[in-house]
Amino acid sequence: MKKITDLHDEKILRAIEDQTDLTRENSNLEEALNEAKERGKMYQQFEDAKAQKLLKEGKEPYPCCNMVCKSYVQSENTQIDNSSGVTHFWGRSDYCNTNDSHGCTFQMSSHPPNSLNYEEYMPTHIEALDMLEKHGLLKGDRQRYKEANARYSKVQTQEERHQTEIKGITFAQLHEAVLQLEKEMPDFFNPESAPVAIAQNLCVEVEKAMGIYPNIRLI
Repeated sequence: MKKITDLHDEKILRAIEDQTDLTRENSNLEEALNEAKERGKMYQQFEDAKAQKLLKEGKEPYPCCNMVCKSYVQSENTQIDNSSGVTHFWGRSDYCNTNDSHGCTFQMSSHPPNSLNYEEYMPTHIEALDMLEKHGLLKGDRQRYKEANARYSKVQTQEERHQTEIKGITFAQLHEAVLQLEKEMPDFFNPESAPVAIAQNLCVEVEKAMGIYPNIRLI
């Protein structure tokens, strides 16, 4: 019996063969395509079942609140009355006019939060992103601000540097700074002959522990 060729399938198979090293001779392209089509039917059945469940509950069967999508419809006067009397669906609002929203990547089940719906302060979009970045969930402006602050927000003279208050570190960090100082000193260095150098290097280690080194403008 002669095999009937589906022109749509043939177009897909040829496109795969043209763009990859796979062919119908060296792989199971046809079987893979057929399996993908069957999975697609199964997913569509799941989506249809969701829609029917919502419809039986008297709700919008294909809800979507993505207002920037071209398929979004806010309201429409439609009447759906099930003959059994179970479903009475009298109007539509916030739905997808393709009747396929459940399988869509961009489906939104609800509208974005509105500050008018809250009694307490509602952060702006940028403030919300700033909060996420503060807790390490995003990377963005806060890190750039921190780097800029480290570069420019410095004292201008050595005298101002000497007046910087030591704060924000623990004795454990100070102890670690002293130990680090000993590690970085060259073997030939004689601490008894250069106490000023030791003091200066120790102050540098303290600045590092405070997160303000170098504590003077570079430009």
